[in-house]
Amino acid sequence: MKDSSRQWGIDLARIISTYGIVLIHSGGYAASDNLAIKLQAFFRFALPFFIAASFYLLFNKKKEYKLFKLISSRWNRLVIPYLVWSLIYLIVRVIKALIISNNPDLLTLFQDPFSLIFFGSSALHLYFLPLLFTGNLFAILINNYTTNFKNSFILFFISLTIYNIVLQYSTHFSMKWVKFYDVFYSLQISSLQPLSKLLLIQGWFILICLPYIFFARMIYTYPYNNPFHVKIQKYCSPLLILLFLCIILFGRILSPVFITEPIFGCMLLIVALNFSISPSSSFMKNILLNLSEASFGIYLIHHLIVNFSQLLIYKIYPNFLDQISIFSLLVFSVSGFLISWLVVNTLNPKNMMLYISNLKNS
Repeated sequence: MKDSSRQWGIDLARIISTYGIVLIHSGGYAASDNLAIKLQAFFRFALPFFIAASFYLLFNKKKEYKLFKLISSRWNRLVIPYLVWSLIYLIVRVIKALIISNNPDLLTLFQDPFSLIFFGSSALHLYFLPLLFTGNLFAILINNYTTNFKNSFILFFISLTIYNIVLQYSTHFSMKWVKFYDVFYSLQISSLQPLSKLLLIQGWFILICLPYIFFARMIYTYPYNNPFHVKIQKYCSPLLILLFLCIILFGRILSPVFITEPIFGCMLLIVALNFSISPSSSFMKNILLNLSEASFGIYLIHHLIVNFSQLLIYKIYPNFLDQISIFSLLVFSVSGFLISWLVVNTLNPKNMMLYISNLKNS
């Protein structure tokens, strides 16, 4: 893609969201103080943004690829990495369980092989890949039906309402910091028959993705040439960023039932699409482009890096892990993000071939 047509806002939002996911996963080893909880809650937009951006980019690619090639690209992009990394995390957990005596993880790890294969139970974050794959297949199916902005908006609102009702019902009508993973985990550990569990979770995955799917369709059917949009276009970036921050900071307080994860992800996607400022130097462009392209790899590997860092710190400074604070979150998230970025770049086939070429020429 040429620089003039590149959507740098999406690249920047992807980088920020990737760091947010690393930060969220950098806690969980102890009780958190209040500020640490608020910092993690602030970055709850991270995973929803990736879902929203996935469908936006999917519909964009649909113009370029035939149906079979589109499905094949989703398989290569999501299912194959999911299988590979499920095996990697499974092996790591087995090794860890063998090293640590009396570790119950080894006894429970293979009790539900169905969840290991289909739901990513070998690592907390891997369920996101089968979720996206199911959502992408459903989006490809329904995108064969033409629509307009009004219909897409109505369907977005209906699907968002159903999503919120299901979350309310599944959490006894309490919406405080509810995440869609809570429902998924309760389904995953249920005593249902494997086939029933598979169908139920696939239905839940589609229900999660529906608001994002219809929102992406709204974007492509929105009349950008209407007088109001043309009039406020130059003010869009700062106004949308301010609105996004207000929703993140105060949305759940003012409207706890309606302001949930899909709103965060869709709002950030709008901000990214209207962020028209591009990097001024080629150095910054290369850094942002590299970070953006490495974000998926960082997402996959960061759990290993963060867990290893926490284990190392525990061996050296045991008291450091007594409580999760903003300082410890920043230490583990920044180091985990940067080290993951370094590892992804090192393992990148393009970089490895360039390195080998340089060795031959030296």
